[in-house]
Amino acid sequence: MRYFVQCWSFNEVSPCLMHQNGCVLFPDPDTVELLGDFDCAHEALRAARERFGMLHGCHFCCPECATPVRTVAEGRPAPPGAPKADPPP
Repeated sequence: MRYFVQCWSFNEVSPCLMHQNGCVLFPDPDTVELLGDFDCAHEALRAARERFGMLHGCHFCCPECATPVRTVAEGRPAPPGAPKADPPP
């Protein structure tokens, strides 16, 4: 499977996101960089982290490599595009 990496403005929260070719949430092709062909998402993630540093897998196409989103309520800002969480009671 072919994998791609989308990097935003290299913020500290979630700078990059890895997608598989054909993902329904695949971003604008101008915003991604080809990572390469790998047998599984874990191999791709390992290679991507060596190349890009901190990186997460897409929750849709790479769920085995996706990292749970920490919200503002947990003391950390959520990454761009993350769903909003209600503050704890």
